This record gives sequence, C-alpha cells and structure tokens, in this order.
Amino acid sequence: MPSINDLLNDPSPSSSPRQSPETPSRPVSPTAALSRLSNPSTPSSTGAPSSDDSFFNPRKHPAEIVQDVARNVKLRPSDRDTLAIFSRLDTQEQQIWLAGHLLKLAEGQSKLSTSCSNTGYVIPPHFQAEIDAFCFVVLMRPSLSAYITKNVPVSLVTDRIISSPQWGFTPELKETKYKWKIIVKRVQDVCTNRRHDIKKAIQASVGESSDNPSIEARSNAQDIIALCVDIVAIHKPADLHVSLAMLARVAFIRQVYIQFGNVKNFWEQVDKELANVRSKNNDDEEKISRFFGRVLQNDRKVHGPVDLGSIPLE
Repeated sequence: MPSINDLLNDPSPSSSPRQSPETPSRPVSPTAALSRLSNPSTPSSTGAPSSDDSFFNPRKHPAEIVQDVARNVKLRPSDRDTLAIFSRLDTQEQQIWLAGHLLKLAEGQSKLSTSCSNTGYVIPPHFQAEIDAFCFVVLMRPSLSAYITKNVPVSLVTDRIISSPQWGFTPELKETKYKWKIIVKRVQDVCTNRRHDIKKAIQASVGESSDNPSIEARSNAQDIIALCVDIVAIHKPADLHVSLAMLARVAFIRQVYIQFGNVKNFWEQVDKELANVRSKNNDDEEKISRFFGRVLQNDRKVHGPVDLGSIPLE
C-alpha cells in the first residue's frame, strides 16, 4: 500500500473526478431586476430562474409583494401597513405621497441641524466670570427679599446682565432665544451651587446644643464673624467684605437652620420666614432693622461673643 508521501509525490492523475472551482453567482443589479419586471419574457443570462425572479415576479399580487418587502427589510407592523396602503395607490397618488414624506424628512433634518447649532454657543470666559461673581453678590445681599421664591436672585442677575455691555452682553444675545436660554441656565446653576455652599458652611458652624435646656450656648460652634469670613471666601472674585448687615442676615439664616434643621426645602423655608418678618413689621424698615439686630445679638450668645466695633455697618 502506498504511503501518504507516495501518494503526494505520485505524478499520475487521481482517479477521483476533477473538481472545477465553483463559479460565484453574480448579484442582480436593481436595474436588471427592474428590466425583468417590465419585460417578464426576457430570459436570465444563464437560462435558469434567478433567486430575484420570485421577488420581482409580476404575476404576484401587490399584497404578496408588500409582505416580501416587509420581511426582507424587517419593517415594523405599522410600517408594513403603511406600505400596503401605498401599494394600493395609483401612480400619481404614490408620487404625491412620496413628495410629502420627503418634505417631512427635510423638515426633520432642518430641525436637527438647528438643534445642533443651538448647542454651539459658549459664554465667553470674561462674561461667565462676571455672571458668577454677581450671582454671589446678589445672594449675599442683606436686603435680598427671597433666595429662591419667584426666582428673585435670577431676575436680579439677568437684569444686571442686560444693563452691562461691558461684560460682553449685546441685544443679539437676548433676541437669540437659545443663546439667552444658555445664559439664564448659567445664572440658575450658579445660584443653586452658591446656595448649597452657603448652607453647607452654616451647617458646619452650628456646633452641638447642651443637654441642659437652660444653657443656650452651643459647643464647638463657629462665631458669626468667622462664619461670614468663610462664606465670603466661597467666591473670592466677588470681592465682598464682612459688614454688620451681612452678619445679621447670616445669623438669621443660621437661626432658621437651627430651628427647622436640614430640611429638603431649606431655602423656601428661609424665604417664608423672611416674608413673615416683613409682614409682622408691616414692611417698616426701622422695625425690621431692629429685629435683625436682636437676631445678631442672640447669635453672639449662642455661637460665641465677638467684637463688632471694627465691623462696618454695610
């Protein structure tokens, strides 16, 4: 028996039939398929029926063709139903239908293009820095009527932006909705973040209350001047200084925190208490000023005495 090597080296022809390479079938072009559809008597180049002939068989009912197309391109049931309706239209109706859908597609592309361009505006660094600083200035105003209610801080900042061309504001920014929306969103975000920072500083300053109810002083508390110095340092570019009015307002916010705790809607509660102060004092500025003086005096008893002699009024 010949070995494998012998068979490999044997130059004689093999007894097995010679295998010719398989000729790959040529894909049928859409043009050829359409040509056969319009001329069903035209034979294929090989004389044998093509796999595409069954798909483009003109003798098929349109409903069958719809099912074939839907299956081949994996249409959703709703789209398959739409295709079935389309197949029952006459030529003119189909052209109108196609034109309508092309117009709708163009509209969608236009909206997408506009949406993409709307996200392209970036607030210039100098402009953004001015916005950020003024947001903090507004939140630290002792006369601020509300911290979140009716978007008071946001309105004050946007009003300032509109009147500050030196920051980089132009009327075009206000008139272009998506640009103005980006600017307002920046103001809202900065105000939210700075409120969080202020509350966090106050939360860390309150210390612990005594187990003895008769003792008002809290241990490990931060005095009001030190607290305000820390808060002012939250955003140094705002260039704020500690004043008696600021001390009184921060003492008031700290009192709200001690009284109501770390509630979810803390700043809404602060606004509510501020409104209550104005209401009970009939919006009398002198009475309100005396009230805040008492708040500051009480804060010094609870969180530590401080010398106010060197602190400016405003």
